Amino acid sequence: GKGKKVEAEGRSSKWKEAEDSKVKGNLAFKAGKYQLALMHYCAAIELVGHHPTYSTNLAATYLALKDYENARVSSEAAMAVDASYPKAFYRHAQALEGLGRLPEALETIEKGLRLLPESEQMKEMKERLKHRMEEIESAEAKALKKIKEMQEIKPSELARQPEKERKESKKAEEEGGRKDLSCPTSGVQLKRTLKGLKKDLPSVLALLTIIPVNQFARLMSSGIEEEDLVLFVDAIAEHGLKSPTTSFKILQGISKVSRIKIACAMLDKKASRTLQSVFLHLHPSKAAEVEQIDYDVQAWALVRESFGV
Repeated sequence: GKGKKVEAEGRSSKWKEAEDSKVKGNLAFKAGKYQLALMHYCAAIELVGHHPTYSTNLAATYLALKDYENARVSSEAAMAVDASYPKAFYRHAQALEGLGRLPEALETIEKGLRLLPESEQMKEMKERLKHRMEEIESAEAKALKKIKEMQEIKPSELARQPEKERKESKKAEEEGGRKDLSCPTSGVQLKRTLKGLKKDLPSVLALLTIIPVNQFARLMSSGIEEEDLVLFVDAIAEHGLKSPTTSFKILQGISKVSRIKIACAMLDKKASRTLQSVFLHLHPSKAAEVEQIDYDVQAWALVRESFGV
């Protein structure tokens, strides 16, 4: 009896310490001292294990720091402990939104609303997510339409196209290249299209997506310029990471282009960091969290080596 009493008192003491840490974490969070808040919430969890409130508060702190991956992990821990805690679902949806995983975020917020139908916060978030998804779908459709319009070669332009270019385009089509005019059939056409897009990144990504992997080297037979490489990488970084397989195939195609290592070596620090970040996000272990991928670590490493990063 005495042993059980001591054990119970020990547990009670730990919970009291954990609550004290939570209170300190809340105060730090309200003061905008997020690193300090993290320390206190982690201390509470270390004392008594994952708890819906502690883990959800930890997730909120990571969200404030824009560390969406850790926010996702923390909110999932809260949901695992108590699947009926609405705020955990709200934080989880926020984390998924931050990661660009909008369909999953919408699904999560709908689950949260089933637990707490009167939540105005979650209702607003649901509408915002639906609106964002509609906007993305609309933007992608417009981008593809714009590219298709720009790719249509006028007879006068075709007449000015060098005979060599026309023969190469025809040969590529006969060898299985896409006949759809929405895909560039020559380097000249690719250059003209990129110039017309004027750094419209969603449209640039849409263009890269419809170029077959084995056609990049032909379309950029004279090598890739740093300006184009920066444009391609920015398009993937901004709009392509939610589709790792597609983005990886684009990089795979670009890796076959001559001068790729030279172009990479000439990138400034910002562009170089962006490229490295893209490769980290496309690593199979990371990409598999977003979707089912069809490439492995070896393929990823080979492409990365081609870029020299």
